[in-house]
Amino acid sequence: MHKHIRNCLAVCAMLSSFNGFAASDPVSWSLTPSSGFPTTPVDGQSIVTYTLVSHLPGAAVMLTQIRKNSDALLVQDGCNGVTLNPGQQCRVLVRFNPVKAGEARFQLTYGYHNNRIPLPELVARAAGEEPQVGLSGVISAPNPFPSTFFDNQSPQVVADFVNTGNTPLTGCKGGNSAGAEVFSLTPASAATVVNNVPQPDTCGSTANPVTLAPGEHCFLYAQLTSLKPTPNVTLNAQVSCEQAQATTPSKTFSIESSGGQCTTVSVQTLLPLPVNTYRYADNVVQFGITNTCASDNVGLGVVSVTSNTTPAATVTTINGTYDKCSNQTLSPGETCTVMASVIPNAVGPMTVTARVTPAGGVETTGTTSATVASNQQPTHHILFVNQCKFDVWYGIANGTGANCPGPNCLSPDPSSGATPSAYHLPAQVTGQPPSVIDLSVASYQNGAFWPRTGCVLQDGQLNCATGTCTTLTNSGTCNSTGSLVQPQSPFTKFEANLNPAPGTDGIYDVSAINGMTVPVEVKGFGPLTGNTASTVYNCSAAGALMQPASNSSLGNCSWNYDPSSTLPAAGSVNDFYWVTPGADDGCSSSSLPSLCGMAWNQGPTSTDFTGKTPINRRLGAFLGFNTLDVYAAYTVLGTNNATWGSVNEFTKYGLNIQIPGQSAASNYGTIPNQVIFPGNTYLSWYALIGCPAVSSTGALNSCYQTPVNNDVAKCCGCVNWSNTQPARVCDGMNTDWTGSTGTTIPAPAGSYTPEQAVAWIKNACPTAYAYTYDDPSSSFSCTKDGDVNLYTSYQVTFCPGGVSGLPEGAAEGRAIAP
Repeated sequence: MHKHIRNCLAVCAMLSSFNGFAASDPVSWSLTPSSGFPTTPVDGQSIVTYTLVSHLPGAAVMLTQIRKNSDALLVQDGCNGVTLNPGQQCRVLVRFNPVKAGEARFQLTYGYHNNRIPLPELVARAAGEEPQVGLSGVISAPNPFPSTFFDNQSPQVVADFVNTGNTPLTGCKGGNSAGAEVFSLTPASAATVVNNVPQPDTCGSTANPVTLAPGEHCFLYAQLTSLKPTPNVTLNAQVSCEQAQATTPSKTFSIESSGGQCTTVSVQTLLPLPVNTYRYADNVVQFGITNTCASDNVGLGVVSVTSNTTPAATVTTINGTYDKCSNQTLSPGETCTVMASVIPNAVGPMTVTARVTPAGGVETTGTTSATVASNQQPTHHILFVNQCKFDVWYGIANGTGANCPGPNCLSPDPSSGATPSAYHLPAQVTGQPPSVIDLSVASYQNGAFWPRTGCVLQDGQLNCATGTCTTLTNSGTCNSTGSLVQPQSPFTKFEANLNPAPGTDGIYDVSAINGMTVPVEVKGFGPLTGNTASTVYNCSAAGALMQPASNSSLGNCSWNYDPSSTLPAAGSVNDFYWVTPGADDGCSSSSLPSLCGMAWNQGPTSTDFTGKTPINRRLGAFLGFNTLDVYAAYTVLGTNNATWGSVNEFTKYGLNIQIPGQSAASNYGTIPNQVIFPGNTYLSWYALIGCPAVSSTGALNSCYQTPVNNDVAKCCGCVNWSNTQPARVCDGMNTDWTGSTGTTIPAPAGSYTPEQAVAWIKNACPTAYAYTYDDPSSSFSCTKDGDVNLYTSYQVTFCPGGVSGLPEGAAEGRAIAP
């Protein structure tokens, strides 16, 4: 793999003499949906798909012409220049992304041989609505709300407010116009209300008001302490914005004397399901269980997480790692968490429930719900989900360029030319469903996607703290000028090969070869098929925190990186932390919250997206981890004219030292962009770290070769990893790479082997690529659901379960714009 929506809009699709289908032609066409574009709100999206099917006796090249009068129409043409054999089909996908009221027209003409068939014109008309202002709220927790509390309890309460209008609400804050009476208790003597417990409110304050976008939720948190026996108590909460104010309906309850030990807990949903998901997607949810007693400890039983569907969802958790509640004892006010992987196996409404019974108490539950769509779709879908505590903009390679659009454009960005907001996934908010983007894709054969963080529009260029690329003007589309664009390293990458015919897609994977900036999990929407070497990589998840029992041999990804676990201690983690840009300060250790790591001297600017060298050693905020592979590329390929500041990682790790044992009769050969360093005659160790290309002698190729047709003794890496089951074992082994005969890199940092240079990357995530030829333990496919050929679709989750890779105590830099 590594070689290779707010104002409402009424939209009317008017079709002249058009029924959406024609089957009598030698090449037939159909439109889905046959009625054209449905009603679409501003900033929303509607999609129509044309399908061409060849009934000709032989192969024919399809030709298409597109006419449109609005940039709100985005076209992904999977037919132009494509050769169809008899019975084969191709697709043209058209998106309608209106940003204002108006009209958009579209016409497709297709052809083959000397025939040209113009299809009826689609017309979309839009009329805006008057702005509507609305705000409402409810006491959402505890749920169900008890009719009685006891004076030995300290219950926590949550109020959920939502903007129910179609225009933003500004200047919002908890409480009345003065910011007082956030929660109101009548009589006030019944208890003391402590606001912002167990966590800060998200509805704003007088000092820090917030803006609520249409549909956006915010939450108020409080704890009731010093409860006194009182027969009738009412509780409500309020939020005030400049345009609207709302007070929750009151909750009425009584407070009684306890007469015994307190045994009560509450269960809150911290990470809910997305509002909509797909069958066989992997969703990570999290529940918090809190001891609501004023002074008594509470012992918990086993926590169960189940679904209400038939068949039930596949639910997985790991006791002690992600289930930190089962059989634990909580002190008063203490909260523990349970995180679970939920893979739906049924279509329709789904509710997931966490249940726990405290010792001597009654069962308490918390729930989260979603609507599950079928995985069998008429086109590919990529569902991006952001569970990070910072914003993410997804990136996709090859948005434009010399070959796009046209017959050679196999990998166009489906949202080419769209504004940065089309790529933006806002940060996860505790208690709210994660932000999602459901991207429909006809075909995409380059296969490179990645997360971008800390992005800001500067003079028309979208610059980002990580994963940045040159973009089209005022757009989030990465701009290629003839070759496939990739972002500036380091970055985490997801790859997939989406073909225009069902059942023919290639592999998908997650890669940390170029470093790690954001943990990424990717799962194909298909059923799991077994735990053997030949079946476990079918429709499974790459980068998953928790593999289900049926896939246990794959191993789980902690996304916790520790370079010193396999590299020399003298190197330390500071050589691989990637931090925010700035001047070299020559640090040798971290001073938390600042990390001592490596950084660009200057970040991207409005005129140049690349980082500026030298590459400095400095204290900064965390952006990710880098790798020796990337450091080799900086130097050998001259990335950004790379030079080094006070610490030269290339020479510190001996990548300039010649690989021993080479002679005129036996050597590693020559490679493109080769560099022979002073004093050397042959290739140095950087070639075995990066595996940049197969050499002139057939060396530096994959060690997985059947039949063996290269110099397998000098192949570039092969490990039968112990933390995951490979799909196949090595066909060859290079002792220079493994060090099995004692050969190591005699680096100033200390001796190590190329295998050790990547093992720490594999330890953090066994199902992600750690080096170029890591295919047998990192490549997945998902082309069938039983006997049904699939347009393979995926869920791509950034920071699954909120796991971000941020070192403990470190400052977060991924939300900082350049």
